[in-house]
Amino acid sequence: MAKHVFAAVCLCLVQLSSASAKGNSDDPRTYEVFVRESVAPGYIISNIPQLFKRSQLPAPETFNIFSGNKDDRFSLKNNTGDLCVKRYLNYNIDSKYKLTLADKNNQAVLVVLVTVEDDAAYPPVFNPDCYMPPRNTSITHVWPFTVSVKSIFLTKPTMIVGDNNDREAAVVIDNDQCDVKAYVPVKDDKVDSIDRDYTPSFSVSCTNTQNPPRNNFVIKTYWNASYHRPDDRGIQPEWFVDSPDHPHKRHVLVTLDMKNFYGLDPSVYLCRLSFDLGFFGATVGGNITINPIGCPDGLYGGHCNETCVCQNGGSCHTFNGACKCTDGWTGRACDIVSRPSHFLHGKQGVYFIVGVVFGAITLVAVVAIVVVYVIKRRVRTNKYVNDSLADSESFRDTPYDEYADDAHVPDVMINKGG
Repeated sequence: MAKHVFAAVCLCLVQLSSASAKGNSDDPRTYEVFVRESVAPGYIISNIPQLFKRSQLPAPETFNIFSGNKDDRFSLKNNTGDLCVKRYLNYNIDSKYKLTLADKNNQAVLVVLVTVEDDAAYPPVFNPDCYMPPRNTSITHVWPFTVSVKSIFLTKPTMIVGDNNDREAAVVIDNDQCDVKAYVPVKDDKVDSIDRDYTPSFSVSCTNTQNPPRNNFVIKTYWNASYHRPDDRGIQPEWFVDSPDHPHKRHVLVTLDMKNFYGLDPSVYLCRLSFDLGFFGATVGGNITINPIGCPDGLYGGHCNETCVCQNGGSCHTFNGACKCTDGWTGRACDIVSRPSHFLHGKQGVYFIVGVVFGAITLVAVVAIVVVYVIKRRVRTNKYVNDSLADSESFRDTPYDEYADDAHVPDVMINKGG
């Protein structure tokens, strides 16, 4: 319901940003529309014939997006004239588009300024800690992990979740924090034998010694789930509705909550279970194994029933469908060619900065050496010139006849004009 209300609000946000009284192809009307970046392809932004109707200008028989449709993000429906989102948007990549609409002669008739609004929870984040590679199967509507129990009281390990597609249970993993929530309703004749006024006790304590260490999970039991249960969208009310021919006295809901789920290999817990059903109680020990098996290729979600949007070899995260793009691609669906960035990140950024600083220091040092050399060269040159001038003045004041025949006569004689 909220999505429909939101869509209606967005459709009402068409605003006239500037207008021209002429309305011809040389000076088309300009409108601004707003759309959140998280809308799915197919979302209707605005109806172009309605924009012409508001402006009281005649609409051309046919029109198209002539320019401004960067990365092919938008489309026009020929039969309705609806301007739609064609591909996933990304606020951080492009937050504004200037779409020029033209008639069949490619003359501009309308300009639509599309402003993409940021969504703090979008796009989903790819967390490698809980990433699970695709499994080689086409079966859907199963959990991306299994939970089994091994104990001396059991002849073989027992699968308690993940083995029955039709089981009334749910897994919620649509987040980037690797948090898992599982809900399993229990309706059984043995449970019905528990006195309705008695609340059984049930507790589980577990430890894990693996490396890297795994977070412990919390299990809670709601013994009268028809009347008392968590308010969570993963819990379906129909779980607690019985068929007329097989009613149950008591509905039980078991919840599992785990933080920072590790998805690269199985997690094994040594657990101790204590319970008291009123007529029977015990404390048993055993191993609980959570085995991440992932979803079939191209699917994700708690029941592997959501379709991935990753393109061009991008990896799809089992939890939230986030895409990890291959080199050369970016965007929510890895369908935008990566553009060269002027800024480097991580180690490359550190190396780049260090290189720039070192280069600057080297350049300054070279310039300093050249300046010192030039100064010294000028000092020597000035000294030579001054000494030469002094010698020439001394020679100028010495009578010519003082030079003997065998005396040294300067190579340069100064003519005194006489």
